Amino acid sequence: MTNSEYGLVTEPNGVQYWKWNTIGDKLILRSLKFHGFHGVKLEEKKLGQKFLVDVDAWMDLWKVDKSDN
Repeated sequence: MTNSEYGLVTEPNGVQYWKWNTIGDKLILRSLKFHGFHGVKLEEKKLGQKFLVDVDAWMDLWKVDKSDN
């Protein structure tokens, strides 16, 4: 197993999984509304659909914190 804080981990038996570092910065976005014109059916592509999205994203923002670039 890798010692990295997060990323793709490969066990000695070959099993792989994603390990996330939940300690750090968290970006929370709620009730984002989109109207998309994609899908399988013709009606979905023509009329579109409404999408309501919530996002919880964990990330390391230490570089952003140190610079405006």
